[in-house]
Amino acid sequence: MSTKKYCAGCGFATTVLKNCAKCKAAVYCSPACQTTHWAVHKPVCRALAPGEVWGIEVLSAGDMRRAGVPPDALAARFRHVLLTPGHPALAMAELCPATAAAGLPVAIYSPVIHAGKDDGRGGSNQPAVYLRVEVDSGLAPLRWQLNDPGTCILHRADRRPLTRETAETLWKWIAMLMSDAWGYPEDGGWAPASDLFAPAPWQLFSRQYYREQREKGRKGFTNFYAPL
Repeated sequence: MSTKKYCAGCGFATTVLKNCAKCKAAVYCSPACQTTHWAVHKPVCRALAPGEVWGIEVLSAGDMRRAGVPPDALAARFRHVLLTPGHPALAMAELCPATAAAGLPVAIYSPVIHAGKDDGRGGSNQPAVYLRVEVDSGLAPLRWQLNDPGTCILHRADRRPLTRETAETLWKWIAMLMSDAWGYPEDGGWAPASDLFAPAPWQLFSRQYYREQREKGRKGFTNFYAPL
């Protein structure tokens, strides 16, 4: 595994990197890069205590309505949430097979499905269900199909950083595969759709998606660096 570090602002690897003075986590190659990146970094600029992990909350359709946010407002659907030791999302979440096959071991937690309780934030959540699909079928387990999972929480099982932009891109990638890859006959020469749940297709899609969103002026997609 590479030990290189990448500037959180421009995305380039360099030997001259300085840590953010507050959180000590993000690194930058210059004050200019740090200033430019502040709007993206500010929500998670905090020194983490042992065992704390930044997760991503995926809002349900109901929570989006209650907040008065249009369903197509992608940036508002994913938001940072700090997971402290003992948080049920860290203990009860299940690995998403599709993301793991792509090289990102993302785990997902639903209070409704995993804890059996409705916290008043229930409702449908298409991104969460799509993120939980099985690689061999392109379908989520029945408990995810038959129950509205409500607002869910994502985090990387390896405790590495997970951004809102990565969570959104993973959802869009899986949605693309489900709509464009499944249903083509293998006896007609088509490769199994399950073969597309792999690092290479994910990397190609994510780079293109980042580029498209960057061209739209979305700040969180200003660069593309490791770890994604």
